[in-house]
Amino acid sequence: MFHKPLSQVTVEDINSLITNKVSEGTTIDYKSQYTVSSDKEKKEFLADICSFANTNGGYIFFGISEGRDFETNAPTGNPEEAIGLLNFNGDAETLKLEQMIRDCISPRLSSVQMRRIDGFPTGSIFIVQIAQSWSAPHMVTYLTKHGFYLRGNAGKFIMDTDQIRGAFLNADHWKERTKEFHLERVKKISDGDTPVPTKKNRCLILHMIPLSFLRSSNLLDISILSKRSDLAPILSDGFSSRINLEGYLTFFPPNSGAAISYAHIYRNGTVELAVFSDLWVNDGQVRTLAIESYLIKTVQRFSNFYQDMSLYGPVAIFLSAVGYKGLEIRVDSHRMPSIQPKIFDRSVVTLPESLIDSAGVPADMTLKPIFDAFYNAAGWEKCVHYSSDGR
Repeated sequence: MFHKPLSQVTVEDINSLITNKVSEGTTIDYKSQYTVSSDKEKKEFLADICSFANTNGGYIFFGISEGRDFETNAPTGNPEEAIGLLNFNGDAETLKLEQMIRDCISPRLSSVQMRRIDGFPTGSIFIVQIAQSWSAPHMVTYLTKHGFYLRGNAGKFIMDTDQIRGAFLNADHWKERTKEFHLERVKKISDGDTPVPTKKNRCLILHMIPLSFLRSSNLLDISILSKRSDLAPILSDGFSSRINLEGYLTFFPPNSGAAISYAHIYRNGTVELAVFSDLWVNDGQVRTLAIESYLIKTVQRFSNFYQDMSLYGPVAIFLSAVGYKGLEIRVDSHRMPSIQPKIFDRSVVTLPESLIDSAGVPADMTLKPIFDAFYNAAGWEKCVHYSSDGR
C-alpha cells in the first residue's frame, strides 16, 4: 500500500490515507482506540492478525477514527481523522503483542511488524503490518476457543469447512511453483540464456524466492534498488549495474565482455545469483569451505535486504551446481582413503530447497540442509564444517 518499508512510513503517508479516503477492506483495518487488555479484546486482535495472514496480508492502524453514516450512524469504513493514541508506550505494547502472537497462533506466525509514529493531535499512530503467510492457514489458539479466519471487504470472518480444506490443499502450492521456476532457470542458464554474457565455465546457481513470487502485485521500486550498494554479486570487488525488463542487474567484473558472476533482482523480489568460476576448484577437487563461506554471507546480506524492503515472511532458497560431474569434495582433515572415490555423479546437481521461515534466523543454520545435500551428492554423509548445535 505504501510501496516502502514500514520503517520509512511518515506522518504524511498516514495523512494521505485520510485525504484520499482509503477505505477499509481486505488489507486495511482502522481502529480509533488501542484496547487489547481483556480476554475478548485479545482474541479479537489475534483473529484480526490471522485473518490478514490467511488472506493477502495488510495493516491495522490504531489511532485513526472511522467515519459514520449520517442517518444510521453505522461505520462507513472510510478514515475520518488521524487522532493518535494518548500516552502510548509503543515498545512495551509491541513486546506484549509479539509474545501473544507467538504463543496464541498456530502454526507460529513470524511475519508481523509493528511501529509507532508520533506527530498527531492526541499522540501516536500505532501500525501493525501483517504479511501474507506461506504457512497458512493459521489458527487462533487463545484460551479454549480455536478458530481459522479469513478477511473480506467487510472485515474478518470464520472460515468454513471447505475454505479450511482448500487452504490446506494450497499450502504446498508454493513449493511446486518455486521449484519449477528454479529448474527452468537452471536449464536456461546452462544453455547460455543469461541476463549478461558470462564466462563459459561450470557454475553455481542460487535462488532466493520470497512470498512476493506468488503475488505479482507486490513489486519492488526499481529506482530504490539502483541506489543501493548491497546488491553485489558473489565474488565481486566492485560491479557494474543496469536496469532491465525483469528488474535490476549487477555483475562482475565491471565493464567486461564476460561476467564471472551476477545478481539479478526481479521486480517481485526473487533474487538469482550465478557464479561462473573455478576459484574453488583445484586439481579435480572442490574446496567446499570457500563455497559455504561465500553463500552464507550472501544469503545473510540479501535476507537483510528483504527486511529493509519489508518483504517479510518465509523465503525459499534453492542451490544447483552445473558442470561438477567427476569432481571430488576436498576436505583435508576429513579425507579418508577409499577404493571407490567420492565424486559428483551427475552434471547438474539440483539440491532440495531450504526455507527461511522468519527474520533473524542465521544464514548458516538455514543453509545447513542444503550443504548436507551437496555433500550427499558427492558421497558424503553430511557437511563436515558444522558442530553439533548446527552452527
